[in-house]
Amino acid sequence: MSQRMSDTAAPAKLGELEHVTVSNDGEPSTCTIFPRNCSEEKLVTHWITAEETSFVALDRWQ
Repeated sequence: MSQRMSDTAAPAKLGELEHVTVSNDGEPSTCTIFPRNCSEEKLVTHWITAEETSFVALDRWQ
């Protein structure tokens, strides 16, 4: 079961997230984003991954 984020929760501050982009031979690249100062216990559930066709360079949307 998922939990809904509180309406009063503050958004992440600039620089609080890390990402890792992995190029896969013959497969779409993946980008995983996670909190920078996350404990190993929380890191198991505090991340999101997108395939190459689901994300674009930031400068294309500015």
